[in-house]
Amino acid sequence: MVLPDNPPQGRAEIKRFVLEELPATGPPPRGAAGLARARRFFERAGNPQHAARQIHIVGTAGKGTAVGATVARLVGAGARVGAHLSPHVYDLRERFLFNGQLPSWGDVDAAMIELWPALQATTSQEGHPPSFFELTTALAWTIGRRGGADYIVTEAGIGGQYDATNAIDRSDKITVIMPIGYDHLEILGNDLESIARNKADVIPRGGLVVMAPQIHQTAAAVVRHVCLDREAHLVEVAAAPSWQRQAGLVADVVLQRLDDPTLDRAGSIAPVHLPGRMEMVAIGGRQIILDGADNPMKLRGVQEALEATEPTVLVAALSHEKQLEACAAELVGIADVIIASDFEVLAGDRVVRRSWSAVGLARALKATRPEVEVHVVSSIERAVASAVEITKDGETIVATGSFMMLDPVRTAARASLG
Repeated sequence: MVLPDNPPQGRAEIKRFVLEELPATGPPPRGAAGLARARRFFERAGNPQHAARQIHIVGTAGKGTAVGATVARLVGAGARVGAHLSPHVYDLRERFLFNGQLPSWGDVDAAMIELWPALQATTSQEGHPPSFFELTTALAWTIGRRGGADYIVTEAGIGGQYDATNAIDRSDKITVIMPIGYDHLEILGNDLESIARNKADVIPRGGLVVMAPQIHQTAAAVVRHVCLDREAHLVEVAAAPSWQRQAGLVADVVLQRLDDPTLDRAGSIAPVHLPGRMEMVAIGGRQIILDGADNPMKLRGVQEALEATEPTVLVAALSHEKQLEACAAELVGIADVIIASDFEVLAGDRVVRRSWSAVGLARALKATRPEVEVHVVSSIERAVASAVEITKDGETIVATGSFMMLDPVRTAARASLG
């Protein structure tokens, strides 16, 4: 790929380049070679990850919610805060928030202009452009730097050890470890100890680590061992009754541990733009809850969050690389009526993302809970239409299983009910 002299500018050009042209070049190297290559790209860009003190969040479930809670408290305390999240749901800019809100496309334009020489040099010298994830992460950090951020809150991608976000080398960063479980087994390994060690590798020597309660004590033991080995100070957060409250407690501890006299710790919690995490929308008299939970731990969190709600119907679809049986075991606890569906969508980090077939998902659901009522409806659009037919005004539809399905769900709901 040969990059043009001038960077893409404006929403249409940037989206085409980032979401289509860049992923079409194929995946870059993974592992140690991939991280080394990412570090070189960031160095050419002036190491934007070091422009402000970092709060680096890793784990299997709850990372995005923890980012939102941490940003909300920091902004409420008077700080200027950049943030990186992954994935986005409706708008590419969700990956690089500033002060908890979407940046303008003008801000994205300016960051792209700043990064373009580094992209050109990387493409020329490495024989491959930066990956989608490397570029969107660099954009988040650069927008934070350009905005004069006091702090940047960074959500890791997959794992930690070789994740591009492990290029954060500031010794004063705070590492947040959210619950660790089984996910991305093809990359991180099949045993929990290996997965936990991979994620814990982001802990810097002598750093501060804030760990949420762990469902698996093997994971907790690994984090404690790494902290001991690297002489890092570990703070373990008390358990909370809900997923959202747990993220809030983690964020509270982060705020308390920051040695920053400029922060107003009595300030109110600021609003944060965080779609796809127990997002509630009212359309045509129905309440629709959208959540991108895509692994067993996240789906268990959805169940906990819905304890006070009685969903009428669940629309479910699951990315093909996810654990079918384990996720099905959690999905059946959300509602008594489930519409199993499927999707094939373009995504930023891969050209095409596919789900398990609706038939395959339905079989797994019935095998786990034979009494559950399961309807097989291929395509998200038809599945949502079926959910609308089943429900009436005042009832609740839940859609979960993948971030990739949420935009089609919301669009289809508006078409059916709006």
